[in-house]
Amino acid sequence: MIQPEGLDKRKGAVGIEYPTYKDLCIDVLLRMGEEQCVTNGVITPSAAASAFLKAMPALTQQGLALLATAGRYLVREMTIDQPGDGDGVARYDLRERAPDFYSLMARRVLLNDEPCAEYSLEGGGAVLCVPARKRGVWRVYYNAYPARLPAEIADDTPLEVVPEVYALLPLFIEGRLRIIHDEDYGTAILNEFEQRRAELESRSRAFWDVVATVLREGSVAL
Repeated sequence: MIQPEGLDKRKGAVGIEYPTYKDLCIDVLLRMGEEQCVTNGVITPSAAASAFLKAMPALTQQGLALLATAGRYLVREMTIDQPGDGDGVARYDLRERAPDFYSLMARRVLLNDEPCAEYSLEGGGAVLCVPARKRGVWRVYYNAYPARLPAEIADDTPLEVVPEVYALLPLFIEGRLRIIHDEDYGTAILNEFEQRRAELESRSRAFWDVVATVLREGSVAL
């Protein structure tokens, strides 16, 4: 089962406080020059701001999809109860158990809350293979895709992304909004977004290369 999150909608499974959809709306309106519509965190939309806000749910989802695998992942956990009465290898498809599963790269697998290296991966890294004779609870920490948002997003809906990813969302949405009326300006903003996304991916690859080296040397467990 996937571990439930806390009752606070702004907080993730490890207690991280995420920005909300309302925070994103305010950031986008400020970028679009609609600061007169925002007073002390309250949005009073003009006609133009209303049009921007109407387009934002779809653009937010598009932006999250583009940034989902930029290398700065959400970390979640799942547990698997295993009776330990089998022979051979037990296989668990992590994508079936956690629809938001992306990868296990540099994450931990524990048995009864103790690190355990007796596992392998199949199916492109999404199928966990463990000795069926082992009894207890497997705890798997994994990299997750951001949650898919509904068509109508409540203001207090948390956007579960790390700060480096969130920082690029208003830029992407601004570019898509501006390109409707000013193609050159909108394209320039989207080009900036793509450049910064590429830089984020490059930094993330360098980070994970270091992590992989450390794990191979066995000097730390992440």
